[in-house]
Amino acid sequence: MTSSPPEAGAQPLTDLTAGSRDGVRAERYENQVDWETDARAGATAILFWIPRDMRTMPGMTTNVEFGLDVRTGRAVLGLPANCPNPERNRYLAYVARRHGAPMCETLDGTVTRALTPVAAGLAFCRDTGGRKVLAEVEEEFTDHVIQ
Repeated sequence: MTSSPPEAGAQPLTDLTAGSRDGVRAERYENQVDWETDARAGATAILFWIPRDMRTMPGMTTNVEFGLDVRTGRAVLGLPANCPNPERNRYLAYVARRHGAPMCETLDGTVTRALTPVAAGLAFCRDTGGRKVLAEVEEEFTDHVIQ
């Protein structure tokens, strides 16, 4: 099943993607790290798409960022099963399950899941374990969510 992202409504949607702009990198590495950290801290949802390929895109920094953000209740983890090295995503999958972060196998499902709280303006609540969770959207994602 292919899902369309929810309507964004009247609020503007800003996609903050880390990386150089037009081949120009931050003057100091610390500036880039600070920008990325601040951008994630201010985001309504944080999408992690990790098509792990240890040869061309190992994503070691992404591992750290996911670890920092998984407890916020705003992280959505996308782990495609058909990536070159899916076995290298097992730890992230375990951490996501442990902290109740949603996981999806398709990019479409990951984007849809990340946009849902943005579009719906849903408030996060706390479950009995004290973790932040979305209150109303679980049933919508059974085709995309990794159990």
